[in-house]
Amino acid sequence: IGFRVLAEGELTDGLRAIRAEEAQHGLDRWPRVCMRRELSPVPRPSPAPEPAKTPPVPDTSGAADDSGALAVSGGA
Repeated sequence: IGFRVLAEGELTDGLRAIRAEEAQHGLDRWPRVCMRRELSPVPRPSPAPEPAKTPPVPDTSGAADDSGALAVSGGA
């Protein structure tokens, strides 16, 4: 599954402290190792696509007003 055993020189101070504490509890009586698995970097997400542009809706209300208001009618 891709793990490898760390050599003694690869252990961090934190791992050494954990192993020392485990030894105080008798957990060093059988072979124990620290292991590591290298992970590949997470790929960067591709940029978001441009939002679709909605074409303007022509004003069919017949009003001469040029304010940009849109007339909407509902059917019954």
